Order: sequence, then C-alpha cells, then structure tokens
Amino acid sequence: DVHYRLRPAITALASELLSSRRGIDLDHDPERARAALGEDAWDLVRPDRPQPSERHGAGIGEDALDRVVTMLEHL
Repeated sequence: DVHYRLRPAITALASELLSSRRGIDLDHDPERARAALGEDAWDLVRPDRPQPSERHGAGIGEDALDRVVTMLEHL
C-alpha cells in the first residue's frame, strides 16, 4: 500500500531532511526538492502524485525503494 501508507512516511521524512539539511521547502520549492531528491524519490513524494487506480496493486519495486532510501540517507 505504497500511496496510503509508505508515501506519507517518506514524504514527512523527505520534507524534514530537505528543510533541515538543505533549506528546501518541499511544498514551496518543488523544483529544488526534485533536484535534491532525484527522480525515484520525487516520484514517490511529489504533491501531484495521482492515487493508484488499484489500491492493492503492485506498488513500488524493490530496486526503486532502495534508491529512495539511499537518496534520503545522502541528503
């Protein structure tokens, strides 16, 4: 359940890390946030991410999730 459970946790973490470590506001400076996060993480936290058509669909792949976590660790 990526969109409804994982996404809010990752978004909160990314928002805090961007703010405290880079001075970037995720909501007010999305282009800088996207550049700092990279495409995999940005795709997960972007404010305009559409809800999935299938709530219990496949979600995010293990490799993509690993890249997201790695990016957050390096912020």
